[in-house]
Amino acid sequence: MSISDHGPRRVLCVIGYPIGHSVSPAMQNAAIRALGLSLTYVAFEVHPRCLGDAVRGALALRIAGMNVTIPHKSAVLRYLDSVSPRARALSSVNTICFSNGGSHGDSTDGPGFLASLRDEGVDPAGRRVVLIGAGGSARAVAHALLESGAAAVTIAARDADRRASALAALAPADIHGRLRGCSTEPKDLHPEVADADMVVNCTPLGMSPRADAMPPVDTDWLRPETVVCDLIYNPPTTRFLQSARARGCRTIDGRGMLVHQGALSLAMWTGFAPPTDTMREALDQQLGV
Repeated sequence: MSISDHGPRRVLCVIGYPIGHSVSPAMQNAAIRALGLSLTYVAFEVHPRCLGDAVRGALALRIAGMNVTIPHKSAVLRYLDSVSPRARALSSVNTICFSNGGSHGDSTDGPGFLASLRDEGVDPAGRRVVLIGAGGSARAVAHALLESGAAAVTIAARDADRRASALAALAPADIHGRLRGCSTEPKDLHPEVADADMVVNCTPLGMSPRADAMPPVDTDWLRPETVVCDLIYNPPTTRFLQSARARGCRTIDGRGMLVHQGALSLAMWTGFAPPTDTMREALDQQLGV
């Protein structure tokens, strides 16, 4: 689908619950203005029990495209007409395209994460990576890392059932047996983190307004040469990243992933290559960076 700068203004949106914290509208609208498109991007708070109504309503209202965030990324699949093989494997959708009276879901989280690493000159190939969390974002990041040649990917989560579900979903991408799971108990997680080349927080622990929270990683376990990432972008520098920096680690926050996954979504909806520098500037301004 390609949306030109002619005709009435149409709506793009992001849905989540809650959604007041989202900075995606500022970021996406900056890109839309730069491209001169007849679009506007807004945030809608959608309670989980209303998720199906929201998707059907978006079709009826001719919404041009929709982003999906916590807690709807997995639940939304049942309401879509089709999904990409990647999204189906991950059981996670963050981008919905509407066309010809139907809805199609995809996930740009994994490619967005890889693009954020490239921005920082980090190549995940050959690296041993530990992901904290087993939700939709963790599955997307794990899938992208496996496809990019990471030497090993460990998914660490407190919930054994959720961890097992994530490992099962990713099994088709793990053709070389590089994927494993562990609990977040110190006796299990400590050796994994101590041996890792990269550690990624894929949980919301540390996100505003609970910025004092930390993922279950003792940063004393980290080696100074370990790259430490956090998918959280608000605050940009989480307590986890601050502690990792104090250990001498290189850190990467979640802003780059947010920009790139959003740019990929916008490209799907419009057919245009969004200006990521403009999006990053708008994001930083919104966050007060």
